[in-house]
Formats: sequence, structure tokens, C-alpha cells
Amino acid sequence: MNSCKLFWTTIMIFSTFGVIGPQRANCASDGCSLHMSEDDSLGKPVIFGEDYLVPTLRLRFVDEKTGMPVAPKVVNIHYYWLWLAYPYPEHEWGAWEDGEEWVQCTGGQSEIIIPERTTRTRGWYNGKYTRFPWPKKPKFDRLEIVIEFDHSAPRLIVEKGDLSRYKNSIAIVKLPSAGRATAQFEKLSN
Repeated sequence: MNSCKLFWTTIMIFSTFGVIGPQRANCASDGCSLHMSEDDSLGKPVIFGEDYLVPTLRLRFVDEKTGMPVAPKVVNIHYYWLWLAYPYPEHEWGAWEDGEEWVQCTGGQSEIIIPERTTRTRGWYNGKYTRFPWPKKPKFDRLEIVIEFDHSAPRLIVEKGDLSRYKNSIAIVKLPSAGRATAQFEKLSN
């Protein structure tokens, strides 16, 4: 049984016994899809770095001031990696540039689960500056999660080093009316 079906089975059991309300969470595989990829605008990549596995993200959205649940209209997850771009203005040996895949999830729930995703880091320049004076292959960098609700769209930035905090946890994402969202973590019981 995959994790999505197991999750929904657990939700159904808990809602049957009145522990939680029905449809408290949305399994992203049911409501998320690839919205845009850098490949769409730059064409076929010519250099690849290491694939990076982003863990399953369990997100619960709450209002920063009241702590009450918030059901976003749309949740956008931007998976960013860096690749060496050349030629690049004012940088004789090229410069690191963002590559991106954008996954869009339909909202309507105060909790969502975004399944793990392997990001294939890639680039569109493979010349002498990717090897000189040292190797410079594409590399995973960060996630940016944009939560759209009530005429607002705060952004949660998750650096590569912080992704381990999301494993076996639910992130309580506090949504401000303006500015950057923050996350606190609750460990999931086994």
C-alpha cells in the first residue's frame, strides 16, 4: 500500500471515530502536477549533476496571528538547483543560475502531503568552464513554497540543509498576511 492510500485509510478511520473531521488533508498525488520546467524554455539539457531526493512534505497551514487553520487556494512548490551559465554578462567564467521545476497543488484543505520527489539537476552549458579551474556540475539548492490564500501569497523558503527536518514530521506553516511564512515541526508518532 503506498503512503497516500495508507494516509487516507488512517484519515477515514480517525474520522469514523470522531477524532478528526473528514478530508482534513489532501494527498498531493491527487491534486499536484508539474506546472513548468526550465526545460520548457531552455530546451534539452547538456550536463547533469547528482539527482536529489526531496522527502515527503507534510504541511499544515495556520494563521500566524490566530493559530486557526487556513485552507490555501493554491500551493506552488518550486524545486531549485544551480547550474553554470555561460556566457554571462560581467562574469568571464560564467555564473551560477537557478534552474527550476514548478509543481502546483490545488488547495482547499488546511493540510497537504506532497510526496517525495527526485529532482534531476541539469544545465544548459557544458564547456571548458564547467571543468576549469575545478568541476562545476549542477547541484540542488532549495525549495520555495508559495501559499496563495485571501489575496496574499507568503513564501516559505526551505534550504537544502533544512529538508531533513521535514522527515517524519509535520511542518506547521504560520502564514502572515504579508512577508515570509515560517515553519515549526511536530514529530509524527510511529
